[in-house]
Amino acid sequence: MRERELESLADRFELARRGEPGLVLIHGPAGIGKSTLLRRFLATLDGQAHVLATDAVESESVLPYGVLTRIAGLQPADPFEAGARLRDRLDELQAARPVVIAIDDAHWADSVSLTALAFAWRRLRPARVLTVLTSPDPYQPASLQPLLTREMSVRLALTGIGARQVRALTHLPLTEQAAGRLCEHTGGNPRHILQVLEETDLDELADPQIPLPVPGQHARDALARLAWCSDSARSLVEAAAVLACDIAVVGVGAGDGVGAGGGRAVGEPALGSAA
Repeated sequence: MRERELESLADRFELARRGEPGLVLIHGPAGIGKSTLLRRFLATLDGQAHVLATDAVESESVLPYGVLTRIAGLQPADPFEAGARLRDRLDELQAARPVVIAIDDAHWADSVSLTALAFAWRRLRPARVLTVLTSPDPYQPASLQPLLTREMSVRLALTGIGARQVRALTHLPLTEQAAGRLCEHTGGNPRHILQVLEETDLDELADPQIPLPVPGQHARDALARLAWCSDSARSLVEAAAVLACDIAVVGVGAGDGVGAGGGRAVGEPALGSAA
């Protein structure tokens, strides 16, 4: 899976090895496989580079130098001083091997660390440095925006996987029809596919008349958003959900081939309204 994206990352690393710095932003919806792709890429390096990697977390997004401390042990009082020190550190490391900076869930990175990173990155010439970030859509940090528009930057947009990849992901004896149904129901999102399979057996999956469940995380996210709504807004969403159910039942009764699509209509419009 994701062989094309892995090849693109390998190409960018080879350019960095030759002294052409690069910045790659891997982006896509939650559960699409961004973190998995980053881990697979880092595993391919196998001692070929100095790897400075961390994951940013929401609870530390307002902690100054939280990310920079984890990847380089730096915590000065001024972001530009931090950037200068990071540049010196990278110069020292790249003299021996290329450097890969990897920040998973970069949208939760503190702004001070990103400012320092941008300061250092712009001043590395030549530089055997590759920076790889992952984030959901959309992600436009002000401090990195000038770097993301340069020629040496690459955006890898991850989309849903296909039926063949579903079978490789699940390691189950799925028919092509069943795998295709999973793709259609989840948009090919690997996390949602696995969540649906936790609540569905193969016989149910093979029967297009049996509605598939809403992916667990998708439902939890929607309910969490709904909890923040006013009473009147929640009533409106509940009414829309009932209306969607009625439409699905009428469609099946009329024999218009709603089938599995009716099952999706029961869950997804209500969740979308909650979002």
